[in-house]
Amino acid sequence: MITDLSGTHEYVLVDTASSFTPVTAAASDLSPLTLLVTSPELSTLRGTRYVVDPLRLWDIPDERLLLVVNRPVPILTVLSDEAKEAVGLPVTWDLPHDQQVLRSAAAGVPVSDHRPNADLPREVREIARFFAGVIAPKAERRKVLGVF
Repeated sequence: MITDLSGTHEYVLVDTASSFTPVTAAASDLSPLTLLVTSPELSTLRGTRYVVDPLRLWDIPDERLLLVVNRPVPILTVLSDEAKEAVGLPVTWDLPHDQQVLRSAAAGVPVSDHRPNADLPREVREIARFFAGVIAPKAERRKVLGVF
């Protein structure tokens, strides 16, 4: 099905289980890029590692695995370096906590409409621009600019 859809659509988004399954493996194998979305809790990050390691065994190169850390609450404070160590991949995008997300959801309005210039909508737009081929991810731009 993924192959059929990719023949007729420019983008195909597959939302898989949070654990490693044959469907996860097949979707990642067919995808040019895989976003691994996780939260900044050590137990969750370690669980994400249990998805990354089998993907590597299936010969999915790290260049095709992009780590996204979603910070749904402000008290989760694992740093990007700690996330990298726990998962074994650098953090490509770090989605900041935004108090307006719950208010926007309750109002039925996307946070990007409610507060378009807030940090979270800006990061989400950056991810969209990356997939549209407009910009490189922050992690890659930092390498080019010499910022570590």
